[in-house]
Amino acid sequence: MRQRRPRHIRAVSSFLLPLALLISNPGPAAAEINIVVTGSWNEVIDRNDLSAGAGSDLAGSFTSSNKENLITINGTMNKRDNWQVSVKRVDTLWDGRMRLFVRRTSNGAGPGTISGGEAFVPVAQNDVVFFTGAGNLNNIRVQLQVIGTSIELPPNVYTSTIQYTVIDTP
Repeated sequence: MRQRRPRHIRAVSSFLLPLALLISNPGPAAAEINIVVTGSWNEVIDRNDLSAGAGSDLAGSFTSSNKENLITINGTMNKRDNWQVSVKRVDTLWDGRMRLFVRRTSNGAGPGTISGGEAFVPVAQNDVVFFTGAGNLNNIRVQLQVIGTSIELPPNVYTSTIQYTVIDTP
């Protein structure tokens, strides 16, 4: 049996700077909500990941640690200043048979609140709502997962960036 080269899957996190909120009437300046994301995930898939040894397929999914990315939301006006975080996938080299997912594994720390994103959310090439919240929060833990790996995929270094965006919501 010929040996296959390992497949590498890399999910790199990045962020978009939020748009500044414009107010038409004079008064206090609006808060500029910011998102800071740290962490990345590299998964090397090789013959050790075959489901039943030589001649079998690869394990169909791979999951990162439960704190692969850490998200901080800050710059809110107060603990009732609502926001929404969305995600999208920006591929460098990706095979459409693989699917990428994210999920929130902690509530973070701070005076804010958070909701949603506790089940795996598919990361598509367009923005998808990940979770919502209000106020400042630090160190929100995020886990990544890729599904659809197979020996049918050509060996390569598959790379995609997860883009996290925060927007101020009413």
